[in-house]
Amino acid sequence: MEYNKIMRFRILISTFLLAMTLALLAFRVPTDNLDPAWAAVGQGISYREFRLSNPPNHVYVARMEAKNTQATLETSIAGGFIATDRETVSSMAERYTDAINYWGAETPSRTPAWGTRNQVVAAINGSYWDIRNDPEGVPYNGMVQSGWYAKRFDDCGGYTGFGWDIFRRPFIGGDIRHIPDKQLIRLPDGSTLIFQGINIPRGEDQTVLYTPQYEAMTPTSETGIEVLVEMERPLLILPASQAKGIVRAIHAHKGQTPIPFDHIVISAQGAGESALAALQPGDSIGVSQELSPCNPGDPTPPNSGWNKTYASLGGHFYFLANGAIQYEDFQNNKGATVPDPRTAIAFDGGYTPDNQYTGQYVYFIVVDGRNPGFSNGMTIEQLAIFARDTLSATYAVAQDGGGSSTMVINGEVKNNTYCNNLICDHHLFLPLIHSAPGEENRLLMPSQSTQSRNAAYQRWVANGIMMVEIKPLEQLTTTLSAGDIVSSTGRVEVRLGPGDNYAVLSEISAETLRYGHIVAHTLNGIKAKNAYWWKIDWGEGLIGWSRQEELHK
Repeated sequence: MEYNKIMRFRILISTFLLAMTLALLAFRVPTDNLDPAWAAVGQGISYREFRLSNPPNHVYVARMEAKNTQATLETSIAGGFIATDRETVSSMAERYTDAINYWGAETPSRTPAWGTRNQVVAAINGSYWDIRNDPEGVPYNGMVQSGWYAKRFDDCGGYTGFGWDIFRRPFIGGDIRHIPDKQLIRLPDGSTLIFQGINIPRGEDQTVLYTPQYEAMTPTSETGIEVLVEMERPLLILPASQAKGIVRAIHAHKGQTPIPFDHIVISAQGAGESALAALQPGDSIGVSQELSPCNPGDPTPPNSGWNKTYASLGGHFYFLANGAIQYEDFQNNKGATVPDPRTAIAFDGGYTPDNQYTGQYVYFIVVDGRNPGFSNGMTIEQLAIFARDTLSATYAVAQDGGGSSTMVINGEVKNNTYCNNLICDHHLFLPLIHSAPGEENRLLMPSQSTQSRNAAYQRWVANGIMMVEIKPLEQLTTTLSAGDIVSSTGRVEVRLGPGDNYAVLSEISAETLRYGHIVAHTLNGIKAKNAYWWKIDWGEGLIGWSRQEELHK
């Protein structure tokens, strides 16, 4: 009997030790399956994981061939609206996949035009936002998205961050400002009107431009005037030439004007109101804007005017320039000198005297942290050394770090967002009870798969940046054509653009039979988000985009 008790006790102890050992192995970040070399994950895009030992760190890097015309960079906005939303990196990547972009038409020169689509391959989080004072998630500093200047950079507020222009040049901007008489709307009679802002609440006696990235509708009251303008291209930063458009509607004392995907709304009160009142539908206007250096005598970086920038994000620490670590930019900042999870954008090479880019790669870098003994996190200096010595990068700028640091490759969260957000201790192997945003509390065992754990513990962020493979334009040309009468076959969504990534403007119920006609548009029949889309005038002022499968001719 005594022998049996001893054996049962030994079995119990052995089982306990085995369970603890398995938990230890499961909880550790695996080191035997890290990529030994760069692995192709998309056209012109590759990925690699680095395990560093002194100090211990796990680093995730995606790189894009800057000269590969089948890939480009694109920024992402939480919820699609810069004013009101927050979202995880993986959710943004999914929403922008198969969405149309403005990168290039299917020609050898890839002339910019709407219609090609994103296949999102790599995605990381973007710049900071004020989580305490701004629950709506508006990002700090400026942003350009798919050629639209969606949020202005702060005047003389420090480095503007990372940029990527339509000439395939990466750059990090300098200290800039918006000189008023270089932010102009050119009216049909040749006169000009200065606008005071982009995608901000309009004040008294102000003229403000609203782009599709702001919200589904303008935030204005029933004062002033609003002019809806269909643009031939996004509101690029264009100082010499102008982004041109056609006036489609004029709303006086109404407010709340919808903003379709290829339109802007000019909203004015006061002096601008009287200048816009003379416009008529069909009139042509132009918009030009320019960024100027704060200190004209200082050395200027390539594309210091941000001309024809396609994608950009604000940055925090500009820690690497021309291969030299920029200690003066971070050495006295406590946020830079402690080991933490980090996110950064870097690139190699440099520029010729006429500003031609000579490098090969743009890099996305994410460093895990808060996991002692496995990935401690990096200081900005350590991050700079890694970017320079391991990746041979010459320029780099940091994005938001800490719990926001996230790397997504082809829809899969790669890094340990669990530890970045919860602060892990590798000596603890008991089950932990936590909850992710929007989820109920649930038991999270250490043996749970890394991917499911990380996907659940992403932090909501305001924006991000992506490496995308360019999917070709696909368009039906024989099914429907301009002027055709169509009817609803049931429930029909009318959206602000071709794709379910655009907001629903209105909805025709399944019980309502409604007739409309196809409006002439170069993108009619375009494929986006796994459907074909048509622009339809449903009458009573309702004009928008609907799926072909919801229509009957």
